[in-house]
Amino acid sequence: MTTNTINEIKNRIHLLERIINNPNDEQLIRNFETIRNFCELEIPGAFTKISLNTLKKHSDSKSLSPLLSSGWETLKALVRAAHDALQTLPIAATTATKPPTEALQTRVEIYMLHANSCYFAYVEFIKNLESLINSSNTLSEFDRQRIERLITKGKSHLAHLRTSDGGVKPLLTVV
Repeated sequence: MTTNTINEIKNRIHLLERIINNPNDEQLIRNFETIRNFCELEIPGAFTKISLNTLKKHSDSKSLSPLLSSGWETLKALVRAAHDALQTLPIAATTATKPPTEALQTRVEIYMLHANSCYFAYVEFIKNLESLINSSNTLSEFDRQRIERLITKGKSHLAHLRTSDGGVKPLLTVV
C-alpha cells in the first residue's frame, strides 16, 4: 500500500466532507452520481483517477479508519451524501436559455461555409469522374464499371447531404 494512494484517498474523503457541509459547485454533481464516476474524478494537486478496486481495497485500511469508521460502506455513504447535497443546489436558469454568443455564431457560419465548399468539391469530383468514363477509350470494362459504381455511390451520398432544396431528408436530425 503506497502512502501516495492513502493520501489521495484522504484528499477524496476531505472533498466529500467539504461538499456535504457546504455544497457550492453544481458542476461536480456528475462526479458523484456513482462511485465509479467518483473514481474518475481528478483534481490537480489533490488526487488523480483511481480504480474502483484500489479505492475499495484501501478504504478498509487501518490508516483510514479514523476517517472511515466502516471502511468501504462509509465511503459509499459519503459519496451518496455528497451527491444528495449537490442535488439541493438550485440549477442556474441562465445556462439553459443563454443565446449563442457572436463568436459562436461566427464559428457556426464558418463551418457552414466550409461544409458548403466541401459539398461543391464533391459534386465537381463526381462530374470529373463521369467525364473521365465518357471520354476515355483506354479504360477497361472492369475499370469503367468500378468507376460507375463509385459515381452511383457518391451520388447517393450527395442525396443525403442535400437539405435546403427539398430533396432527400437527412438521415440524422437534431432533436
